[in-house]
Amino acid sequence: MNVFLMVVLIVLISTAAGLVKNHQSKTVKIEKIKAQSVKDELELEKIKHENYLLETDKMRLELEQMKETDKVNLEKSKNQLIE
Repeated sequence: MNVFLMVVLIVLISTAAGLVKNHQSKTVKIEKIKAQSVKDELELEKIKHENYLLETDKMRLELEQMKETDKVNLEKSKNQLIE
């Protein structure tokens, strides 16, 4: 009877060890996926920030161009009024 209990105990321990190992490997895979997701989100945020800076610079240039156009138009209007 002792031999039977030992065999059952060995089978149970090996089965439990297999289940634990399987669970750990799945946990490691999930953590790797999460880490990659965080890296991707960080890269996306960097790209968004660069895009924001580019758009802001573009808007600043457009505003300066509009100001120059307004100055030219104002000068033309002044000259027409004087004549």
